[in-house]
Amino acid sequence: MKKILIFLIPFFIISCVTLQKPPENPISIQEIIASDKSKIDLFVLSNEWMVRNFVSSKTVIQYSDKEEGIIIGKAFFNTTYNYNPLKAWFTMKINVKDGKSRILINDIYGEDVSGKTYYFENEEEDRYKIEGKVADFIKDYNDFIQKESIEW
Repeated sequence: MKKILIFLIPFFIISCVTLQKPPENPISIQEIIASDKSKIDLFVLSNEWMVRNFVSSKTVIQYSDKEEGIIIGKAFFNTTYNYNPLKAWFTMKINVKDGKSRILINDIYGEDVSGKTYYFENEEEDRYKIEGKVADFIKDYNDFIQKESIEW
């Protein structure tokens, strides 16, 4: 028993040391998009956009309330950080009401193949790339809800 404890104590200490703290300057991007569509139409289109764009079984709509006009989902996109390939996970919240929708993307972090977590706050070039990718998602959402019609 003593030998097991002697082995486990250093392992526990080392594993605690490698934990990363949450970022002090997290990426969070929000945009309000005006539209001529009703709350119901915007809700349906927002739901459809999320389903079309995030088709992996690992991405998921975590909460959806038609009456409140809220959709919250978790998704990822592939990118690199310090030249290492990883998945950048994020939370997306869409609020809709008559004539406008608000999209917020935050809680962004990367995870490499070994499971190590990265926050995009130190490397300016990588942070700029992540913010650009998030801006592309928002532009795609805006284009989709402006063009699409739910009539059939």
